[in-house]
Amino acid sequence: MNKLISLLILFFGLVSLEVRATGEPSTYFNIFIPPNNDPVQRDVALIVTAIFDSTSFNIIDDGMDGDTDDSFSGMLMAGQSYILYIRDNGINDDARYASGGVWKQDGDYFIINSDKNVYASQATNSDWQHDWVPAINQKSIGEKFIVYAPKITSSNRDLNAFVYEDSTSVTIRRISISPTLISGYTNVNYLNGTVVCQRILNRGQDLIYAFGEGRNVMESGHTYIVESSKPITVQYGALFGNERDGGGYVPSSNGSSAGSLFYFAVPFQSGTSGEQEIRVVSWDATNNVSLERYNNGSWLPVTSWNLGLNGFSDWVGRNNGNVSYATVFRLSCSPGKRISVFEGNWFETGSPGTSDMATMVSSSNGTSAGRKFITYMAPPGNEQNVLNPFTGTLFGGRFTHLFLFSRDTANVTVKDIFTNGNDFSRTYTILPNRYVDCALSENEWKSIYNGTGTPSGSERPYLIVESDRAISVMNTNFNDNWMMYFGSAQEQSFGQSIQSSSNGTIIPGQTFTVTTQIKLNTTETVEQVTAELFAEGGLNITQSVFKDSLNN
Repeated sequence: MNKLISLLILFFGLVSLEVRATGEPSTYFNIFIPPNNDPVQRDVALIVTAIFDSTSFNIIDDGMDGDTDDSFSGMLMAGQSYILYIRDNGINDDARYASGGVWKQDGDYFIINSDKNVYASQATNSDWQHDWVPAINQKSIGEKFIVYAPKITSSNRDLNAFVYEDSTSVTIRRISISPTLISGYTNVNYLNGTVVCQRILNRGQDLIYAFGEGRNVMESGHTYIVESSKPITVQYGALFGNERDGGGYVPSSNGSSAGSLFYFAVPFQSGTSGEQEIRVVSWDATNNVSLERYNNGSWLPVTSWNLGLNGFSDWVGRNNGNVSYATVFRLSCSPGKRISVFEGNWFETGSPGTSDMATMVSSSNGTSAGRKFITYMAPPGNEQNVLNPFTGTLFGGRFTHLFLFSRDTANVTVKDIFTNGNDFSRTYTILPNRYVDCALSENEWKSIYNGTGTPSGSERPYLIVESDRAISVMNTNFNDNWMMYFGSAQEQSFGQSIQSSSNGTIIPGQTFTVTTQIKLNTTETVEQVTAELFAEGGLNITQSVFKDSLNN
């Protein structure tokens, strides 16, 4: 029988500048989890998921807002998650009636530390939301993903996969023994799971529209592993049924969210409302961008742009004949240049105040930690009932936010890009391990969008964020449904690449060679280095050699 190659290589080193992991999985996060605005039992949870066995983690509920009741420390095994609802532990930081605790409805700011890479994510107990799942390799593209399925409203959550090479085998396994729908540890068996979907995909094919196996594949409270024979990207949430909300930054072929080639789909509920929205930012000058859609084995042109440095444009189905495409899109740009892509639905085509989402913003280098960001601001969401943790008073209206997180002292400027700050401009100093809320009221949002909040002129609601130190940026207009994976404000100090002599599958008795290279993003000396190789799926390591840059 063929076996998929499944290898994990964990790198350790003692350095004067700490070896850090970032991008998606990381050993450090400082994150804010908003409360639900409405008392509709769509309670919000923090999810911390381990990639490796015996992972120690520490969740610190920061006391700036007057409570620390949600702090927790523990240990996780590979594939296991700790679920933390902010309604619990005595202080209900979520919506009214979420629990019997002391009601505050101001959300929670957390700092998470771990001794090995972990995922950190948040989600509400509802449908109408989606995001992109990071791979376990610190990139957004890879061959292995771990996904916990939060509680739903009525429709099981979906999974979709997008391949960058033909004849890519994709397998989805459920590894949880029982569902976990309350605060606490999940119960998983990482090495033994039940296969719930297996499919070979070519470019342009996916698990939602081309094939139906990804629909309703995730049961609430269960944990899944997605594996592939070649690098893929993975989207999850409400992708087919009750999918009218949500959005996220699309992974590119290079594993970051700034690249030259993207395959993706945009969920939509009504095929006649033009709910799909695609927004593009260029990080290079004279950049020719092409948007296409897959149709019966061919790629058909949808639109194209020529974008300059920091240029942006969008394609919205409602503005193009109210069309919706139940298929895979392909975005590409000029060779050697880069764009970032944000996909979503029902923001401007939906109902103002309730079309909400949350996502980490792509920096100019395609990672969550960076010094320059350009992002579209979705219409402000209803937040009349939410207490602002910085002021202790109600927001009392509709708002859209950029939450700015820093590990070190950072001086940050935020301004609208269309008028270069004439319509909107703010500056912040973020202290170490802190965050700020760059919140736009409904009137402020309209002021950077033609004064009306409609595409009646040439102005669009984009902000540029520039910092003198690495920060991460969370974009949200939270109201009652959202889900997202967190990125770290901690810069990546090393990168890792892996090549294999096999094409992705091997047969029993066959040997193959795996070569991995660690590239340090620092000039500091690395000492006392060790490396650990993890083999799964019955693979047997026969020999390993560790060499330095001088081939010793």
